[in-house]
Amino acid sequence: MKRKKLIRDEVAKGLPSYKVATIESQDELNQLYVMKVKEELAEVVNSDFKDITEFADLLHVVVCFSRANGHPLENLLSAMSVKQRERGLFSNKVLTDINPLNESNKIYTEES
Repeated sequence: MKRKKLIRDEVAKGLPSYKVATIESQDELNQLYVMKVKEELAEVVNSDFKDITEFADLLHVVVCFSRANGHPLENLLSAMSVKQRERGLFSNKVLTDINPLNESNKIYTEES
């Protein structure tokens, strides 16, 4: 099976049609979005967190990922606003006692 990578619509327009495919499977599209988020996050890190365009790319992928799953930008921004009002922002506060049984903490408790 050929490897696939999400690309921007305008980039696709400049490529030969045999190099571009449309993904019909939502599961496959979600997997590709997960990979794209990881790619864009790596580019933010590789820029030493200095290149704002890399942050913009990451945010753009997240917005498109959300939209592809039925959550338009307006709903995403609304949900963000509610979370911020109820729970605050992510700033410089950290939890030092991580519960390894909480599934969302798995990334912090796995050995690398």
